[in-house]
Amino acid sequence: MTFDEILALLPSCPGYSALPIILPNPAFRYLSAGSEDFVGPSLQKRADASSAAAPDILVISASGAVGKTTLARELAFQKKAPLWDLAEDDAVGAHSVIGCLTKYYQQGNYAAAFGAGTMFMVIDALDEGRLKVNEAGFAAFLKDVAAQLPGKKGTCKAVLLGRTHVAEAAWLTLVDAGVNADILTIEPFSELQAAKYVDLRVARVGGPGATMAKSHTAKYREARDVIFGELRSAFTGPASGMLEDANAFLGYAPVLDAVATLLAKEANFATLIGDLQGGASGQTTSIGLLAKIVERILVREQDEKVDKNVRPAMAATAASHGWSNWAGLYAENEQCSRLLARILGTATPPAMVGLPGPLLAAYEERLSSFVPEHPFLRDGSKPANVVFESYLYAKALVNDVGGFRLQVESKMADQGHKPSRLLADFYQLLLGERSVGIQPAHICILHDALQAGEGPSNHLRLAIEGLDPEDGGNTKSVASCEFQYLDQEREIWSWSLESDLEPSGEFWFRRYLRDAAITVPCTVALGEGGKEFEVGPAVQVRCSKLRIPASNLVVGGTTRLRTAEGDPAVVLEALAVDSAVATRPRVHQITLSVAWPGAERFPWTDFQMACGVEAKNTDMHEAYRRFKRIVLTLRSHSKGSLARYRGKIEHQRVLQGPMGQALLNKLKADGILRLEGSFYHWVAEKAGELVGTSWHDLKMGIASEQLKTYLTDFLANLKTETAA
Repeated sequence: MTFDEILALLPSCPGYSALPIILPNPAFRYLSAGSEDFVGPSLQKRADASSAAAPDILVISASGAVGKTTLARELAFQKKAPLWDLAEDDAVGAHSVIGCLTKYYQQGNYAAAFGAGTMFMVIDALDEGRLKVNEAGFAAFLKDVAAQLPGKKGTCKAVLLGRTHVAEAAWLTLVDAGVNADILTIEPFSELQAAKYVDLRVARVGGPGATMAKSHTAKYREARDVIFGELRSAFTGPASGMLEDANAFLGYAPVLDAVATLLAKEANFATLIGDLQGGASGQTTSIGLLAKIVERILVREQDEKVDKNVRPAMAATAASHGWSNWAGLYAENEQCSRLLARILGTATPPAMVGLPGPLLAAYEERLSSFVPEHPFLRDGSKPANVVFESYLYAKALVNDVGGFRLQVESKMADQGHKPSRLLADFYQLLLGERSVGIQPAHICILHDALQAGEGPSNHLRLAIEGLDPEDGGNTKSVASCEFQYLDQEREIWSWSLESDLEPSGEFWFRRYLRDAAITVPCTVALGEGGKEFEVGPAVQVRCSKLRIPASNLVVGGTTRLRTAEGDPAVVLEALAVDSAVATRPRVHQITLSVAWPGAERFPWTDFQMACGVEAKNTDMHEAYRRFKRIVLTLRSHSKGSLARYRGKIEHQRVLQGPMGQALLNKLKADGILRLEGSFYHWVAEKAGELVGTSWHDLKMGIASEQLKTYLTDFLANLKTETAA
C-alpha cells in the first residue's frame, strides 16, 4: 500500500478548530505542520494477517530507525487527528483511554466525532509505553483502546505504531481479544523514493552542497547517483539480517540521512565523484562504504575548521612557539571524542595533540563555537541521526575512543536507549579480523542491537557455548558466541565471536531474551530491578549462577512462535540462583522448566524440571551430561532437521575429554548421529529405536530407561577398553 492509500483508508478528522484540546502538550496534541522533507513510504500487509480490509485498529510496525515517528506525525497532520505519544505520557493501563480523552477534551465533546466514524487517534511509541508497565497492564491498555474508543463499524478508530516485536505483540493481543485489527510493515524506500528523500534532506540540512544543488543540479544529481551506485555495487550480502538486498540497504532512511549530510556539506561535487567512482573508496561492503561516507564528513570538517578557522587565527602564535602540527588538530578520533563528550553529557576531553598553553586556550575557544554545530549533532548535544550515533558508539566500544567505553556501555544498558542494528554493523566493521576477547557485556549489547534489526519474516538466534558450569566454574575459559538471522528455516546471515569468561563474569540481558541457547560457567542475568522481564520462546540457559533482578518473568509473551526452532520451551538451569521474583511467572502458550537448588519452592514449584538420571559425582551422571551436551548442541537446520557444524560438536568445551570423545564415536557408530560433509545430523528414528529419547526430552531433563541402559552399556564397554 502507498502512503496515499493509507490516508484514504483513514477518516478525515474535525481537527483542532472543531475539537480543541485543553492544554495541548507533547504527550497529546494536534500537529500544526507536516515535515517539509517527508517522503511517504510504502507499507506491506503481513502475510499472516487475515483481518478485513477496513480494520477498527491499524498497527504499523518497522525495525529500529525506519521512520515510525515521522510517519505517525505526518498521518496525524494530514488527517487532522490527535497524536498520543506514549513516550511523553505517564504509564498506561486499564481506563487510560477514557482518562486521556477526559483529560484533554471538553467533557464528552469527542464522542460524537468518534461515533460518526469521522475521528481516529494516532498512538505512537508503543515501545516506550510497554517499558513503563508490566505485560498485563499493557494488554489492558490495548484492549481499552479497542473497547473504549467510540467508533463506527468499518472505520478505523486508532493507528498504533511501534518496533517489530512490540507492534507484533500488540496486534496479536488485539486479535486474540476478538478485535478487527490489521498490521502493516513499513517497507524500505524504492530508488525513486530514496532519491527524493535525499534531495529534500539536502535542502533542509543546508550548506555549500545544498546551494550548488540548485545552481548545478545536473552535477549534484550525478554525485548523488554515483553514491547510490557505489553503495549498490559494494553490497555483497546482508550488512545485517534485515538488509537482504541492495535495494533494502539503499532504501533505509538512516543510510540516506548520512548520504544527504555528505552531499549538503560538499563544496566540490566533481572531486567527490572522482573519489568515489571505480571503487576508489577501497571498500567492498556496503557498511564499509557507509563508514567511508561518515569518515569523509569528519575529514571535511577537519579541513574546513582547521584550515579556514583555526590556523589563520593561531598561525602567528604557533610560529612564535615553533609549533606546526596542524594536520594533528581536530582529526577523526579527536572529533569523535568531543562529540561523544557532548552526547554523553560529560566534560569535554582535551585536545588530542600537544599544544603550548597559549595555543591550547585559543584552540579551545575556537572549538566552543563550532563543535556544537557539527553535522553529527542536533541541538548541540544529540546525535543528528542513528548512523552517526552508531558509528560514534561503536568507536567507543571497540577502540575506547576518548576513554568513553564504560560510559557508552552504561548508555547501552539504559532502558531509555533505543538499540539500532547499525551499531552491530559498525562494531563488526571496526573489529575487522578480530573475533576473540569480546567482553560478555558487548555480546549483550550486540544482541540488543541485532534484535532491533528483526523484521516480520526474519528473527535473530543466539548461541553462547562455553564450558558446562560443572566443568569450568572456577577457571578462566572461552565461550563461542554465534549470532544468526533466520528467515524461517533459512540462515541469511551469521557472525561468530569468542568471549573471554571469568568465573565472576556475567551475561546480563536487560530487555528480553528469545531464540537463545546459552551454556556458560559464569552468571547469566535476566532483567532489571522492579521491572518485568520477557523470556522465550525457544530459550535454553545453563549457567553457574542465574541472577534474576526482575520482579517477575513473562514466559513466551505475546509473540509468533518461530518455526525454525523446533521446541519453543524455556528451560533455565543453574547451580545457584539469586532471584527477586516473588510471584508466579506468567507463561503463554509454551512450557517453562527450571532446575536449581530450591526450585521446589514457590514461585517455581509448578515448573521444577525432571532431574535426569543419577546423583552428581557418578559415572552415569557424567555420561548423561556428555550425551545431553552433544545432542543439545544441535540446532534446527532445514526442513525440521537438527544439525550442527562438526567443529562445534567436536570441540573440547562440548566433549570434555576421553569420555565425551568415546560417546561421540559411539553415537556415530550406532547411527544416532550421521556425519555428512561438515555437519552432524540427528537421526530421530535411530535415536527413538536405541535410546528412546528425543531432543526435546533431553532439553526438558527427561531420561528414558532405554537411555539409562544405553549409557550403562557404554560405561561398561568404556571401562573394559580403558583397562585393556
